[in-house]
Amino acid sequence: MKKNKIKRVAKRIGYLGVLGILVVVYINTNQKMSLYATIAFASALVLVVLINFIVRATLDITYEINYDQANDQNYIIVTPKNKGILPTNHVESIVRCENVVFGTKEAKSFDISIRARSVKNVEPIKIPIDSKYCGRIDLSVEECRVYDWFDFTYLKKKVNTKGVVYVYPDESKTTLAEMDDLLSEGEELTYKHVVGNDVSEVLQIREYAQGDSIKNIHWNLSAKTVDSLYVKELDTPNDNSIMVVFDYAESINQETNNAIIRKVCDVSRILLAENLGHTVYRMDTLKDRVADEQHIASVEDYDVLVKDLLETFADHQQKNVAEYVMDEGLIARYAKIIYVKPKTMVDNSGLEEMEVNLINVE
Repeated sequence: MKKNKIKRVAKRIGYLGVLGILVVVYINTNQKMSLYATIAFASALVLVVLINFIVRATLDITYEINYDQANDQNYIIVTPKNKGILPTNHVESIVRCENVVFGTKEAKSFDISIRARSVKNVEPIKIPIDSKYCGRIDLSVEECRVYDWFDFTYLKKKVNTKGVVYVYPDESKTTLAEMDDLLSEGEELTYKHVVGNDVSEVLQIREYAQGDSIKNIHWNLSAKTVDSLYVKELDTPNDNSIMVVFDYAESINQETNNAIIRKVCDVSRILLAENLGHTVYRMDTLKDRVADEQHIASVEDYDVLVKDLLETFADHQQKNVAEYVMDEGLIARYAKIIYVKPKTMVDNSGLEEMEVNLINVE
């Protein structure tokens, strides 16, 4: 877009330069030929500007945002119509794009020409929309500029077309075999015990407090005392589930965060292909909460996960997801854990000290 702008400015300077030279020649020579040449050139510039008002009035340009599933490509479909007898060789459309995941904003432009009397059987023009990073892209075509035949000036034509497209992360060639020990039985993990309902495991025995379940009263011990009741605090059940935990880098590290999203999608997709249900714990900045828990057991669940990732601002928070998972005691005893994080991030949660499949992303 900047290159086109520079070219147009250079062209305008060139026209004005030619006009200036003609004026200087006339002043120095005082000849009628130089005067006529100056008047003719200036008149031509004014004439094409006036003609452009007529051309703009005869144009009817519509825009439609479309996704071609067969080619996995987003397009802006432009249908240009001209009911007048004068063509235009330069109509510039301005498209503003905002990536929700990375908070980036940019303006793109594309040029088309429209022949005269093109109203029926007009062939739509497909303009591909690409993005360097994955994410939800909010698009808006806010104006188009109709240039005169000399590209000397332009007239704005109001447009108000808005839409949303999704740019999905590329799939890598990662395989399940690359996730070390993911399917192995392994030893019991060193995890934070949390009160649960596993009757086979007792964390501790303490005095009865209001709200405790009668089912958990330790009747044998309570019978040995006169004035006290004792209850059993039960552990969480054994669980062979798979947990995928990941943290973002700071928002300025867009390449890293893009790679993290790609890696998490790869891991989830591969696990699902092996019929391995899993739970993903992630930062949910969209809903302003520390972590969001999503259970992935089907393709539909995976699609929801990916779409949520593409609609969430990627940024590292003060309290990371690993800390949240550890503090809340969400890790079950035989859970298989995959932890995806930025390579430069120092994990103080203690999660890395456990038997986890650690994936560092640069």
